[in-house]
Amino acid sequence: MLPASLNNLLRIGGITISAILAVLPWLITVDSDDPFLFHGWAVYAATAVAICLLSVIFLFFRPRQNQIPFARAFLLLFAVITAATLMSNFIVSLRTSLVWLSLLVLAGFLRLCRHQADNLNVATMVVLSGFFMAVYGLFQAAGYDVINWSSIYLMVGTLSNPNFYTAFLSTTAIISLGLSLNQSYRFNHTRIAFWAMTAVQIMAIIIANRSGTMLTLMFGMILLATSFWEVRPGRILRRSPFISGLLIAMILTIAHGLVYYATSTYPWESWGKFNYADYPVITRMILWQMGYAIFMQNPFFGLGPGAAPYLMPLQRPAVGSALGIKTFNDDPHSWPVTLLGEIGFSGLFAICSIMAIAYGCGTWRRFKNQQTDENVNSETREPDLQPEKVCADDNLSWSITLGVIAVAMLAYACGLVGPAIYVYSFPTAILVFGLHNLFTTISRANKPAQPANMAKITLAAMFTFAFHGLYNNSFSILPLLAIFVVVFSLHFSVCLRDIVWKRRFSFLSLLFICLPAMYVFTAYNFQIAYHREQVNLALGEKQLGNKNFAESQNAFESAIQANPQSLKAHYGLALCLEQQNRLDETQDILKRLDAMVPNVFNTNFELARILFERRQVLEAHKYALKSLQWDHVPKVYELLGRILLMEGKQNEAEKIFEEGLMLIPPDHNERDAADRIRLNLAALMAGRGNFEKCQSYLEQIKSELRENIDYVYLQGMLLSRDQKYTQALELFEKALEKAPQNSRLMNAVGYILTQLNQDLERATNLLEDAYQIIRRNEPPPLSELLMVTHSLGSLYWKQGKLDEARQLLEIAWEQCPPEWQSLRKERFDSLKLFYQETGRTQELQTLIENENSEQNNIQEHD
Repeated sequence: MLPASLNNLLRIGGITISAILAVLPWLITVDSDDPFLFHGWAVYAATAVAICLLSVIFLFFRPRQNQIPFARAFLLLFAVITAATLMSNFIVSLRTSLVWLSLLVLAGFLRLCRHQADNLNVATMVVLSGFFMAVYGLFQAAGYDVINWSSIYLMVGTLSNPNFYTAFLSTTAIISLGLSLNQSYRFNHTRIAFWAMTAVQIMAIIIANRSGTMLTLMFGMILLATSFWEVRPGRILRRSPFISGLLIAMILTIAHGLVYYATSTYPWESWGKFNYADYPVITRMILWQMGYAIFMQNPFFGLGPGAAPYLMPLQRPAVGSALGIKTFNDDPHSWPVTLLGEIGFSGLFAICSIMAIAYGCGTWRRFKNQQTDENVNSETREPDLQPEKVCADDNLSWSITLGVIAVAMLAYACGLVGPAIYVYSFPTAILVFGLHNLFTTISRANKPAQPANMAKITLAAMFTFAFHGLYNNSFSILPLLAIFVVVFSLHFSVCLRDIVWKRRFSFLSLLFICLPAMYVFTAYNFQIAYHREQVNLALGEKQLGNKNFAESQNAFESAIQANPQSLKAHYGLALCLEQQNRLDETQDILKRLDAMVPNVFNTNFELARILFERRQVLEAHKYALKSLQWDHVPKVYELLGRILLMEGKQNEAEKIFEEGLMLIPPDHNERDAADRIRLNLAALMAGRGNFEKCQSYLEQIKSELRENIDYVYLQGMLLSRDQKYTQALELFEKALEKAPQNSRLMNAVGYILTQLNQDLERATNLLEDAYQIIRRNEPPPLSELLMVTHSLGSLYWKQGKLDEARQLLEIAWEQCPPEWQSLRKERFDSLKLFYQETGRTQELQTLIENENSEQNNIQEHD
């Protein structure tokens, strides 16, 4: 056995670390892109303390064998994580693997130092953490918050997201409800306290209105209320937990494989219109498909811990945006899929084996309790000799906790402390609660009774958390994982006896002395680099929003220096450089980003946009096509269509524009892009004389684009087609004031002035200037060039310049493509009228013969 001093030191260390992990969700990170940055420091610090204590104790003492049933599964998981990290190409795998291994160390340490007398104390600390968080969230929902969060959500607690907030509450609420139902206490106020805390937590979950979490809560309640699932495994499965783990891993892998096959073969292009309520389910399935595709690249060991953000964009379907998938998703939102992709089937097998061990211990404890109860009931006893009911030692320090909270509230109300200290008073009260209960227990001479039925409570809480992680990314959130570690270690403390130590010295144990220094050195270097990256990312985004582009550039460059593979830092730097008009450097950064992860943050679209603005049409065309391969969204189709128009390929542009209207995502930016496509199509139809389709496309535009100059121009043109020249001229004049160099508006005003026979001198200046502006384009747009040519011809006819008028009107008709039938007929009628009015009989006869011959050729071709 351990000496009393070491034993008490271990217990104090265990309770302290348990309290730190239980209140970890209360830790607030400011000025960081990662809202859980400081949580990493806390986990590393707790692990360093645990390693220091164990390295000293293991010099002279060792736990007896078979007291840590998950030891072999932990060693397997350690080996798998190490192998996956060594094979990974990503820097982030080093830090991620160290975080996972630290949590494994903490779980083992808490099992070694936990005493059964501390079980209710630890469980109550977890419940108090959830209860206080629920109260805080309810105040947020009511509009009262001491901290101004930069979150778009109202009810988030201190976890930045309502999904994380409710995932935390669902786990703590199940523990609280279990302690209310399945436990006997000496004092009635203990049960009342747990019932009250349960009610508050459930109320917070309901008000948060997250359907997934409410489903999770119902699942946990069913586990607590029933016992059909607490069945001891059969003889084969009891032989080794690895058999059960293999079976569970195979079931999860096959199930997600079926989802992968179904979603990857489904014709999403012909999806029609889903209801908005369907999108959460659809996006989850698509994310599972993306994560499973990562797993298929290396099924056994995966592609490295933390590699998902770098690999998910590669698996994004081209219609992802139309199905509600964001341009950058860093998590498959399912812990089995995440584990399969990052550490392969072997890692999932190790995790499932640990789950099987936890379940086996829980059912074994229930079986032993049933045997004990049956033996007691089978004995014949006198009424006064019946055994007393076993009650938990619930002499808990409620008054200490309430006292700390009351003092903090009074100090905050008097202005003696700030909001941060007030918020941190809640975790401080929990820590004081745990330590006070521990010291009270240690000072007692008698041994307190063991709490009954807590094995079912902790097992239900773990399964509830795991169930929520099947369709949400709660397992990737460090403070939630820390809570899971506390519940996991508590489960084994409830099911098994206290650890029995034996005295044993070995010179090999001297190697353990080196572990603390090695761990602290490694953890500090990994975490400080990550800290600098996240802080500079937040600073860069803040300065970019404030338009301090030089400072923003320095921040993003510092983030890249801390992590050369930082995707957000490269993208932010590209935005800064573009705002500073350093487009060559912007292109280099975007190309480097695209080389790391193809098309992440739509790099191909950004490159195509920049190149198009710089009139590098061929390069812009290439990157626009690459972007279209990755993402079928209206903005890409719109950009590619504009590029084709600049290249003079109007027919191809029309096809691209029409394809861009087939799938329109719910995002407002994409809806605006779809309206721009409609405007371009309307302009094309107007240029070809198809004014009915032009009117149809204009009527479909519902956004602010109706105030656009091009939209106003087309509306005015349609009015002029209906001989409403005064109304059309009023529209064109207002638009021309805003864009005095717009060639189409200049032509429109000049043409209407010509038709009204007003201010022909101004009309001449406008039309001739418009003609020169259009001719300067390379290549000049044919429809606009022929339009202004026809307008000038009509003007010169009015002015009596018949030779110039004849030449221009003939060009406007002859160069008009045959497929523009309506417009070509109008130009023919205009030229025919000119010949008739000016007495050019021979030219008129030749014109009619040519037109008839052309019509015959068209009919024969058809």
